[in-house]
Amino acid sequence: VHDVSSSASSSHLSPPPVPLPLFINRRLPRTRPSGESTMRPCSMLTIVRLATSTSTASRVQIVAKTPAASFYCNGVRSMGAACCSSSLGAATAPYSGSLERFPPSGHMVGGAGVAALKLDPAPQGKRRERRADTTAAVVQVEPLASPTTAVTSLVRPSTSQSAREMFRAATSSLTSDAFAYQQKRSYSTGMSGDSAMVKYETEERGSLYTLDYRCYIKGPQGYVSPWHDIPLYADEANKVFNMIVEIPRWSNAKMEMATKEPLSPIKQDEKKGVPRFVHNIFPHHGYIWNYGALPQTWENNEHVDKDTGAKGDNDPIDVVEIGSTVHKRGAVIQVKVVGCLALIDDGETDWKLVAIDVTDPVAKDINSMDDVEKVFPGLPRATYEWFKTYKIPTGKSANEFAFNGQYKDQAFCYKVIEETNAFWKKLITEPNPELNTLSRVDGAVHMATPEAASAIVAAAPAAGSDAALPGDLGKWHFISDSKL
Repeated sequence: VHDVSSSASSSHLSPPPVPLPLFINRRLPRTRPSGESTMRPCSMLTIVRLATSTSTASRVQIVAKTPAASFYCNGVRSMGAACCSSSLGAATAPYSGSLERFPPSGHMVGGAGVAALKLDPAPQGKRRERRADTTAAVVQVEPLASPTTAVTSLVRPSTSQSAREMFRAATSSLTSDAFAYQQKRSYSTGMSGDSAMVKYETEERGSLYTLDYRCYIKGPQGYVSPWHDIPLYADEANKVFNMIVEIPRWSNAKMEMATKEPLSPIKQDEKKGVPRFVHNIFPHHGYIWNYGALPQTWENNEHVDKDTGAKGDNDPIDVVEIGSTVHKRGAVIQVKVVGCLALIDDGETDWKLVAIDVTDPVAKDINSMDDVEKVFPGLPRATYEWFKTYKIPTGKSANEFAFNGQYKDQAFCYKVIEETNAFWKKLITEPNPELNTLSRVDGAVHMATPEAASAIVAAAPAAGSDAALPGDLGKWHFISDSKL
């Protein structure tokens, strides 16, 4: 990411030595202070973040030796090395060269595969989307005396340097910070243009696989309750939700948010005073997806659902995330919901939402359970079987489902989420709730302070070594059809 201020004293800034490529379908978090325009392609193209003001116009040149590359600006496809944000003003000059079409806004000039754009301050509330498909690019930013100033020089790659060589050089020069970003993801409460980006960290206390283990969540203002303080929506307009990951895929330890404890840390579930693990049922191993919950939801245990005929299970609504990444415990990820099952667990309604991380490479292809079957053949059936059979090795009978085990569609899921969010909003206003509602949410009866939250975590046992896993955890259990 190259940050260049348009107030720089030099009238001709040197281009970055190499571009920083992104990975296709990955989005980087960004902050947007007042007066800052952001270019954030979602493919292998240099990111440029340019600070501007209403009195200063600036020019961004993107030069690539891929004149046939496709770009999308404001939903309009153009050919050539051009990409701009939706905050651009009207075109102020004609363009020249072999570009077949240029975006409906922006100042563009140049020859084959070359374009110059004028960036203006972004209006408040504007949502930007852009895509780009290219192999490499070199970027230069210059102040302009006026929006119509002619472009007198262009930054071009060496004629002896092919686009493939440019990309190879860029890739090999990735900084440690860039790699660190891939390893330590920045989780955000928002994805829309005006949402502030919030990073969450985890702090583990006690010893993993013991009953004193706790995983606390910490934000910029201190410790928070993942259940109450993390917003339900990451992007409400586009139905993108925040999800708290409690159990990484392939693991067996049954973790959950401790809804009766202050700050609702993630802890290991227990049965008869012993930490609880799920068994491996052939052909599966542990949890076959990332498992977690949507914040600011509650399945009301006093409300009989009109569709299932059973009361809620007194927990946040559960989510299984089916993407390719194995997320860490305590991660806050952004997901879109595509379907759900209505599990009836011990006579209670226990919704199981099916979702996918919006940054997953195939997320754009999955918008329904039919899409899940097309992209991940067999996964819908395996998910149903997993929930039906996972308690059988403990001596219990197979679980039951409402709707004859059929998946409900996305629209139905949205109604369930809205209903459980409404139940949660009512819960945090109760003076004597059964569950712990200590939070920083406006309107909550029991408000937490940063000092009180820190004291709660400080009182928890210090982090210790992981306990040994049960010796039979690697065993496979085989379920005959007669038990189903």
